[in-house]
Amino acid sequence: MAGVSSDCRMYGNEDDYDDDGLVFEDPSNYDSQEEEEEEDYSVLSLSEIHGEMNSIVIHVSLVVGLEHSQTRVLLNYFQWNQDKLFEK
Repeated sequence: MAGVSSDCRMYGNEDDYDDDGLVFEDPSNYDSQEEEEEEDYSVLSLSEIHGEMNSIVIHVSLVVGLEHSQTRVLLNYFQWNQDKLFEK
């Protein structure tokens, strides 16, 4: 094993290392459960989206004390992320 660092010999196969001594793992070793995590999503109708947006506008406008039109502009600026808006 000439030219192979002692780390290569100590920790694994010479083929697992590049010239920098970094180990590249085989992606097939990952847990299949981690890759198959499922998220629960639902498709909303246009009227449901409109209702959700209105309820968010009402809630945020009460918290920040602004008119609904001003609140909509702020929510749009912060990409409808209430937490970011409240931080500012």
